[in-house]
Amino acid sequence: MLKRMRLKLALYFMCLFLVLHLIGATAFYILFSSSLTRSNETLLANLLSEIRPSIRMNEGRPSLADWAQRARETDTTIGATIHLFDKNGKLLEKYGPEGIDHIFNGREQEQDTNEIKSVRSRNEKILTAGKELGVLQVQVSTKQNDQ
Repeated sequence: MLKRMRLKLALYFMCLFLVLHLIGATAFYILFSSSLTRSNETLLANLLSEIRPSIRMNEGRPSLADWAQRARETDTTIGATIHLFDKNGKLLEKYGPEGIDHIFNGREQEQDTNEIKSVRSRNEKILTAGKELGVLQVQVSTKQNDQ
């Protein structure tokens, strides 16, 4: 009788221990994942605020050609994907690594020829005197976060 009670107590303890570990691991995963997302969002916001002043108007369309030329001259590596769209959503210019070539905010995946592109994106309208001229978008890969 005493052995049976010990066995039951040991099983209850093991089950409780397992459940607590599962709860803890799930909470850790959620916190870690949200921290990575928040970090990416901060990075994207900072990139937008740094790149936006470099936009110049060229024949009535926004352009980052001068900025890109300075980046090439100084051997600057562009780690994020940068897209510049006109006011109708047509892609005008793109710089940096391959990204997903349409306007969106948040996280998105796209199947490429032999791999899946996974990025987090943020964009903002380019306004001058209240008139929309286009959209500046930056993307960072979330491939490492997804693994």
